[in-house]
Order: sequence, then C-alpha cells, then structure tokens
Amino acid sequence: MKTKHLVVFMFVSVLSLLGQNVYAQTSEVNDTISQDSTSTITTVNYCITYDDLQAGHWSSVDSVEVVTKSRTKQAWWGGKGFKFDSDNKATKRLLKKEAVAVMYRDTLLFNLNHLKDRGTLFGKGYVRAHKMADGRYLILYFDVAKMNTKMAVGGMFGLIGSLAASASANKVAKQTVCYIVTLGEKKVKIIDEKVMLSLLAGRPELYDEYYKTNKKERTYAEHIVPVLKKAGIVGED
Repeated sequence: MKTKHLVVFMFVSVLSLLGQNVYAQTSEVNDTISQDSTSTITTVNYCITYDDLQAGHWSSVDSVEVVTKSRTKQAWWGGKGFKFDSDNKATKRLLKKEAVAVMYRDTLLFNLNHLKDRGTLFGKGYVRAHKMADGRYLILYFDVAKMNTKMAVGGMFGLIGSLAASASANKVAKQTVCYIVTLGEKKVKIIDEKVMLSLLAGRPELYDEYYKTNKKERTYAEHIVPVLKKAGIVGED
C-alpha cells in the first residue's frame, strides 16, 4: 500500500511540475512575431539545393499558408517558428521534404528535415538562419541530442520515468542553443566552449567575457549570441 501511495504521489508531483513549466513558458513575453500565432496565404521563394542557395537561384510557389508561432510558443512547437502548408499536395511535399531553404519576406529559413546533430535528426519544420562572416550559417534551436537522450532514458524507467523525462525535456526545449550549419553538410555543429575558443581566436577579451558564464549555461544562445555579435561573426537582426 505504501508503494502505491508513493507512486501516486510521484505522479501528481510530476504533473504539478509540468503545469508550472507550462505557466512559466506561456507567461513569458519575448516576441517579435506575434503573441500566439498568425496565418497568412502568400507566395514564398525556395531553394531545392544548397548550391542554388549559394548562387542565389530561387524559385517561387504561390498559395502557401505560412503559420508563425510566437517565441513564447515555439518550445511547444518543437522550437520551430515557421510552418508552411498548402492544399496542393505537390507544393506541400516540396516545402515539407524537398526544399532546403525558404525565403519568407526578408527572413531566411532552413528546413530542419535536412539537418542532424550527433546522430539525432532535427525533425520537421523551419527555423531562422543567420549568415556568419565566414559564409556558414547560425541557427538557434534546442539541444536535440540532449532532448533525445532525456526521452530515451524516461522510456527505460516506465511511466514515472517518462513523466520525469517529459518535465526535463520541456526544460531542455526552452534552453536554446546555437548550431553552425555548413551548406551541403547534413551534420551540424553545436557551439560549445571549444567552438567558441576557435571562433573568438584573436579576441581573448571576448572569450573571457563568455567564459565567465556559469559552466552549465555555456551552450545557451543567450550567452553566445551577444558575444558573437560583438565579434562581428554574426550581424545585428
């Protein structure tokens, strides 16, 4: 009987934690798109290959539904800020699986379906891409490999483990990290201390500024992006 009560207590506790995470996430206001989501029917430009992207060879398709999520909602949407849909099956397949990049208005977006981190596929949808000074691109997303590990461990330990993993995974989803995308390569590189040391070679004062961050948070975009902007590695939005 005691064991049963313990299980029920843990179950309720985890649900409570999940509820707190939901409240904290939906209460945060940090949005440049909209408060919740918007939907627009429009024409978008796309590239099927990274060679086309490098050469600036864009094609266009019309009658596309563009759905944008506010920054406060993106973690619940897998970290993605944009989704493209269409009543035309060919167009829908094109944007979902075939296109590597889309230009919506003045925003460059990469198709996550073509990217992988440490053996883990990113999944579906699009995310903003920021061009770096060396020609590569920076994207901000959650740590997909870490998320995958959290969910896998939860599955190993049954219901309670899965619930605990869900709470932990929700936390990971809000801890945005930075990835470097090299055009033509499916595998991306997460920015950590070693990568920052390389990127900031010759700028020890900026590396020292970055390194003062709590060790557990040194992969977080909120600490990395401002330093990269100061170094001129990525431009101001």
